[in-house]
Amino acid sequence: MSSDDLFECSPADKLVKELYGLPGSGKTQLCLQLSVNVQLPEWLGGLEGGCLFIDCERTFILERVKQIITGTQHHLQKFPQNSARMNDFTMEKFLSRIQVCRCLEVVQLLALAHSMNELIEQKNIRLIIIDSLAFPFRCAFDDLNQRSRALNQLSYLLQAAAERWKLAVVVTNQMTTRIKQGSQVVPALGDLWAHTPQVRIGLSKTATHRLAKLVKSPVEDENEVPFCITEDGIRDVQL
Repeated sequence: MSSDDLFECSPADKLVKELYGLPGSGKTQLCLQLSVNVQLPEWLGGLEGGCLFIDCERTFILERVKQIITGTQHHLQKFPQNSARMNDFTMEKFLSRIQVCRCLEVVQLLALAHSMNELIEQKNIRLIIIDSLAFPFRCAFDDLNQRSRALNQLSYLLQAAAERWKLAVVVTNQMTTRIKQGSQVVPALGDLWAHTPQVRIGLSKTATHRLAKLVKSPVEDENEVPFCITEDGIRDVQL
């Protein structure tokens, strides 16, 4: 299995996919790459549509996205069948198909989730990314019951959008320490949220590359794939 296979976003699945890991494990870099990949032709693993990138942690860096787009353009030029369509893959057109909304607070995030159907339809959105979901939720509530209700509401809206519009949803999550029979580092937002994403991928970092481990999926067995972060974007690693 390649990183392309593991991170592929298929609207037919209508699943919520979670990427979790410590800082530096590659969560945001993968999201930026996916915001570009979703625009590619289907035969190259894309969905020929736009991306709604919900930035909850000021992680969307325009210059980095431009680097990834340039790397993608170089890759597309390797395929003669794309020559007639290269006008569809200019820097301006790539950027125009990424709709960035910054939501630093839970109330902003829920308001967007309630109102995003019109944007999805108008911009042919085929992928929704939330990076990172944990950031607005971790400090917003003193009452855990209120947080649970808000998470449930958001989960419902994301799943409903995926099913209604046949699109993919990718959410990143931070890590936290659980003190229970010893100290353990686990994905944030608790056990209630853990049941929401149908696919969970844990990311980690070694001295030479990153690792993506598929830990939960309704259709695939557990698997681990190495990848690296280059100037051109996410690339496979041959070990």
